[in-house]
Amino acid sequence: MNKRFEYMEKCIAAGQVNDAESFNMLLAALNDADWQIRYAAVVAIGDRKNPAAINALVKILQDENSAPIYTQDADYGGAPAGSPYASEPNLPASTTDETRDAWHRRGRIKQAAIIALGSIGIADPKALDLLHEYAINQKEDYMVRAAACQTLGILASPASKLYLEKAVNDNETCTMMEAVRALRRVKREI
Repeated sequence: MNKRFEYMEKCIAAGQVNDAESFNMLLAALNDADWQIRYAAVVAIGDRKNPAAINALVKILQDENSAPIYTQDADYGGAPAGSPYASEPNLPASTTDETRDAWHRRGRIKQAAIIALGSIGIADPKALDLLHEYAINQKEDYMVRAAACQTLGILASPASKLYLEKAVNDNETCTMMEAVRALRRVKREI
């Protein structure tokens, strides 16, 4: 079996137990060079619902914000960031492996980390700042915007009201619907 898949399976299994050793293994996996392993670790952390992981999830979101696909100025064709349509980019031959890798994982780790924060269910201020930005930033992929709105509804912080009011006007249906649902929940808490 492929070592990547073995490690991913190990991460997913660690999400089903509640001990310090497996939790530390998941935190270490968040720094793995392979984005698919980082993704598996984020999903498993969400399964554990451990508040001790909030800072690590915030860090992985910040790391993804600085990934090449989110910092590039060039248009590589394919669906642009924020588009509801996925497509392969037309990357020039000179494109770095790092940018190619970032394109293939575009939005996936962010979405998983956002959902994991919702699973944990604590409205941490650092996480809220990122979620607010994601909910209304049209340069984010729609799956990231929709997940941010969904998680903001779960967390139901009154601080999210203004951001969700903006997100209900999103031109992408999933994001708009999640924003509407989340705004209802937040208004009940106010």
